[in-house]
Amino acid sequence: MPRRISVILMSLVLLCGFGGRMAWSFPVQPYTLFGEVSVDGVTLTSANPDFGAYRIFLQVEALPGEILVTYVMGTKAGTDNYVLEVPLSSPRDPGSAITGDVAHIFIDTDGVPDNGNEVEVVQSPLFIGVSATSLEVDLTVSIPPGKPTLSSAFVGTASPPNFSKVDLTWTAPGGNETLGTVDGYEGVISTTDPSALDQAALLTWWGNATSMTTSGAGWASLLGAGETENRTAVALSAKEPQ
Repeated sequence: MPRRISVILMSLVLLCGFGGRMAWSFPVQPYTLFGEVSVDGVTLTSANPDFGAYRIFLQVEALPGEILVTYVMGTKAGTDNYVLEVPLSSPRDPGSAITGDVAHIFIDTDGVPDNGNEVEVVQSPLFIGVSATSLEVDLTVSIPPGKPTLSSAFVGTASPPNFSKVDLTWTAPGGNETLGTVDGYEGVISTTDPSALDQAALLTWWGNATSMTTSGAGWASLLGAGETENRTAVALSAKEPQ
C-alpha cells in the first residue's frame, strides 16, 4: 500500500510539472533606487521643517496610472535619502515591474496624495533592473509657480506701534497653476509663528487662526504667475499680540 501511494503522488507531480497549461511566475529581488532629493536647488534633509511632507513614487509605462512603490521622506531611520524598493517578477505579477520596464519617478510637493501637485523629476525616465539590483540616482525637480509646497506659504510680522497692518512679499501663483492670475488670496491672523511647523501642525495652526477677511481689500491688479507680489494687509487688529 505505501508503494502505491508513492506512485500516485509522483504521477501528480509530473502532471503538474509538464502538463503545459500552468503559468509560473518567479519572484525576483526588488530593484532598489536611492539617493538625495533636491527641490528648487535645495537638498531635502531632516532639518527641513516640511521634510516628511514630500512623497516619492514610481510608475512604469507598462502599467499606466498604477503606482508601484511610494516612499515618504524620513521613513527610514538614519538616512535623508529616498529609498524606492521596486517589486520585480518574471513574468509580470500584478503590481510589479519586470526587468527593462521604463519607469517614471514623481515628487508630491505638498504631502497630499494624488491631488495634481505631483511633478516628474529631471532624471525620468529610466530603466528598471537592467544592470544591477540597485542604483543610486539623485533626484532633482523644479516646482513651477503655482505648484504649492509647504515652504511656499508666506508669513508677515506686525511690529509696534502699529499692529493693525502687515507687509507681505511672495511669488504669485497662477490662476491655472502655472499660468494666468489668481482671483484673490485667503489669509489668517495668529500671534503664533507657524514658519517652523510641519505639515500636520501647520494645518492645525491654520484651523485655529482667525480669518483675515480683509486680506485682499484694495489689492488691485494682482500680478501673474512667477511675479513678485508686495502687498500690505490692513485692518487686521488694533490689539497688540499677547
